[in-house]
Amino acid sequence: MARNVIIPSDPALPQLEMIRERPLFIARLQKAIAASQGGGLTVNDIFITECQHRKGVTCRLLMEVEFQTAEGYREWQTYIVRAGRPDDNNLDQQYQTTQQNDLATPRFGPPVLFWREWNLLLWAYPNDPNLPGLRLLEDAEALSAYIKMHPERIGLESPSVLPLSLKRQKLKVVPGKRGGFLVQLHYRHPAGDEKSHTVYAKLFRKGYGREAYELLQTIWQHPLRQSGDLQIPRPYAFDDERSIMWQEAIQGVPLSKNIEYLQGAETLAAEIGGKLATLHAIRVWLPEQMTLDYQLNEIQQAADRISRKFPDYADRARQLATRLQKTAQRFSGRLRTLVHGSFKFSHILITPTGIQLIDFDAANLGDPGYDVGRFMAHILKMQASGKLPSELAQAINQQFCQGYNERAQTPLPQDYINWFCASHLLASQAFKSVKKNKPALLDALFDLANAYCLD
Repeated sequence: MARNVIIPSDPALPQLEMIRERPLFIARLQKAIAASQGGGLTVNDIFITECQHRKGVTCRLLMEVEFQTAEGYREWQTYIVRAGRPDDNNLDQQYQTTQQNDLATPRFGPPVLFWREWNLLLWAYPNDPNLPGLRLLEDAEALSAYIKMHPERIGLESPSVLPLSLKRQKLKVVPGKRGGFLVQLHYRHPAGDEKSHTVYAKLFRKGYGREAYELLQTIWQHPLRQSGDLQIPRPYAFDDERSIMWQEAIQGVPLSKNIEYLQGAETLAAEIGGKLATLHAIRVWLPEQMTLDYQLNEIQQAADRISRKFPDYADRARQLATRLQKTAQRFSGRLRTLVHGSFKFSHILITPTGIQLIDFDAANLGDPGYDVGRFMAHILKMQASGKLPSELAQAINQQFCQGYNERAQTPLPQDYINWFCASHLLASQAFKSVKKNKPALLDALFDLANAYCLD
């Protein structure tokens, strides 16, 4: 289990002090659970794994609670906790609204708890207020009825199919943020024959995901995708009520889990670069975001945060930021394309039919150098951490850039690409090390960034 997160102190949120006093909070939680479920259930321990704090406003926690039954059986249960100011009635309103919903019954206690005296709201998994599709995917019976009513949403033809068996595999759920499930369906077609079908359900935060689905549809219908130059999962439908994107389940493994492919990576890297260039060639309308100016702002923010968190690295971080900002004055930064926004190993699948790109949630209209530089910086981070030899990392990046420019409608100058790579080493890779409280790689990342940022 992840390390226990320290709860901040905030005079505007006095209930945080109660949570900080673990025995006091455990006793109060025990009392609240007993009031709703009766005796025979003990709260043994709590474990805070995530904290998102807006000082003076609100605090969101992800909490694991260990329960013990009268027979001695122990089990952990996840809660999403939100604390509000004493004068803020938003949580009370949310609780009243939540009570009207069809909530899933957790293993222990009620689906939701609200302590008005503390203005503290606790949702028991899978009753996640920000992931409305989670309850459906965790309930096999409800999901089977849903598929019978809406077979077209999962890529099946109407009329309704008759599910014979249903298997769900939870790939990943980040409470309050996102989730992904594989759904394997064995069904009887109305014509009488039995078939199997596997689909991927991607869960978004409430009110999000529609734009990502429409972009995926646009790419799917584009001639470059239809010609086979680009492979992506086929989008089936988007459920606005539950914020679920239903799409084709790809038989493949993320490159992040197949690092051995990189041991002979020159051809593979060139192919990945070519696929990215093809993606950039697709013309769509999207909000403009990840431009050169955007990256300059990210550089400054990263340097400031690194300096505050680790003062010993403040001079190096600020000197690198200044150098990057000065070098960027040579570039116009006017080129705009479709930008993936999160182009990294986990979003590149190795499949029997070739490389497929996935997860376009962060896509926008921006500078193509942003994607190219992010990929290169990710490779160099692996070099810095000892996962790739220096010679192999350099060869991968060289072939990746060559593959990209051979297919790009507008090839990018190498010094421009290198600048974006250096900027991501600071704004993304170094900053991530700080967020994870692991400064050990900062010197190596700063050295690489300085090597790639040529004045």
